[in-house]
Amino acid sequence: MRKKTFLISMLLLAVCFIACQKKNPQHEEAKKTVTEWMGKTIIFPDNVSCTHILQDSVTSTIANKPFKILLYTDSVGCTSCKLRLFDWKNIMNDTDTLFPGKVEYLFYFHPKSVKELTFILKRDRFEHPVYLDIENRINDLNSFPENQSYHCFLLDADNKVLSIGNPSLNPNIRNLYKQIISGKAEPDKRDSNTTAEPDNSNIETDVLVAGMKSKIVFTLKNTGNAPLVIHDIKSTCGCAVPSWEKQAIECGKSTSITVETTPGQSGYFNKTIKVYCNTENSPIILRISGVAK
Repeated sequence: MRKKTFLISMLLLAVCFIACQKKNPQHEEAKKTVTEWMGKTIIFPDNVSCTHILQDSVTSTIANKPFKILLYTDSVGCTSCKLRLFDWKNIMNDTDTLFPGKVEYLFYFHPKSVKELTFILKRDRFEHPVYLDIENRINDLNSFPENQSYHCFLLDADNKVLSIGNPSLNPNIRNLYKQIISGKAEPDKRDSNTTAEPDNSNIETDVLVAGMKSKIVFTLKNTGNAPLVIHDIKSTCGCAVPSWEKQAIECGKSTSITVETTPGQSGYFNKTIKVYCNTENSPIILRISGVAK
């Protein structure tokens, strides 16, 4: 019981990193969703078509492994944006390297267009089997949360929810999944929280040349009482590539985050950089804007 209570606390902490302040409605949504779903049993529908881009047909039998990661994607919005298949390939490779044979991946897609989904799978060379749930039966059986951030679950061998949250959207959730799978989800294994402040969170550049690389540097200072650990940094566009020092930043010290940006075309641009770290307001948002000619 104590372990379950702690896992709920850990998950709440990781999911709530999405919200910038405690008064943010996202915090309350995360708390309610985690409390509701922890320990629930996911029901899987029978006779859902399973497909593979390199094979005509594959078995739909779910492997009996200690853990499962279930991703459900509905038909709302941009399919390619929500799937994030490149990130999922990295997550699977990383997880299988750390925990060989322990995790089964279940991708249930309710596509608005099977043709579009097939094209995306082939384009991104996603070679893992996926379930085409045309009738949306898995959602009918389970009534998943409306917020797509909570359409991913870490399950045990009996399909009970151990954690909820999408590791491709939030590196803190990704780290939590690893802790639970490894059995190290203990209080003394967590990163202590700290606070951090950028010297300038919004940088407006000089006029840049479209197609040419430029470097923009942010400075982030650890203003708290524990080492600052940057788990990951993501940008909203592939034309802005961040790099940073991987070691922890001591209290009172600063670190540089360099973003190499290459405007693809002339005109105004605005790029968002998200810094995922062990602060309660993670991710810290940085922005680059300017004009390219």
